Amino acid sequence: MSSYSPTDDADTLEVPALAMTQAQAAEALAISERTLRTWTRQGRVPHVQMGRMVRYPTDRLLAWLEAQTKGGTDAIGTP
Repeated sequence: MSSYSPTDDADTLEVPALAMTQAQAAEALAISERTLRTWTRQGRVPHVQMGRMVRYPTDRLLAWLEAQTKGGTDAIGTP
């Protein structure tokens, strides 16, 4: 019989990513890191500057991507 320790759950706790690195964000958007760097400098994509580090908040990036969506329909068969 194994004993339970309160730290057992803490070791397996998965914390959602609040922000992504440039490489992670570029991969998630299926664009090159160079393109993402350019868009970041132009202020086209949401990002946070922390000293020399740049991070891309996951929730803001998803909202930004949704705002870029054009066309399509809300329901099947509805123009």
